[in-house]
Amino acid sequence: RIPGISVVVVVVVVVAVVVVDEMVLLLLSSSLGRSVCASVRMQSRLMSSASSQGRLLGEDCLGGKVAVVTGAGSGIGREIALQFAEHGGKVVVTDLNLFAAQETVALMRERGFGQEGSALSLKVDVTDAGEGQQRSGLGREAVGSVDCMGVNAGIQHIDPFEELSFDNWRKVVSVHLDAAFTCSQSAYKSMLAAGNGGSIIFIGSVH
Repeated sequence: RIPGISVVVVVVVVVAVVVVDEMVLLLLSSSLGRSVCASVRMQSRLMSSASSQGRLLGEDCLGGKVAVVTGAGSGIGREIALQFAEHGGKVVVTDLNLFAAQETVALMRERGFGQEGSALSLKVDVTDAGEGQQRSGLGREAVGSVDCMGVNAGIQHIDPFEELSFDNWRKVVSVHLDAAFTCSQSAYKSMLAAGNGGSIIFIGSVH
């Protein structure tokens, strides 16, 4: 019902993994990061006027738009955050591990983007709805209203089905489903209040 707000679902399918090579993981993460960034660029292009489309398709195509990425301290989340920064976005890097989130911001600056005022690292437990909303508020105060929410945080717990405890089941569901709801709802409210549209992207995996 609300024009200008798009929802994108990205599913990573891993059929079988015998040996995980760090370079393969890096290439997968980087490729997925570019794909997610491209979907937001397309939304930006559709929302932009004809006079600004040329700028939006270049290196600065996100033009200062604000992206919040959960689980951005490593892997796919880190690459998504780096891609957003590289293309001119302001990025709020969130992770349960604050040091890892800070490392992501440091990488941005090493590569010449994500300078002071355009990148922020926050420790966020996405399973704590109150904390997530409070931290999101801090991010908005620091860099502006949210234009893109990247719901990427995830965990895994692998046990034989007959041995899997309900507590461990709930931990996984809490991160992948409950947090996806609370994080996206918080971002959606911010987008509605700002009235500028936006993108909500869900990252999931099946293996």
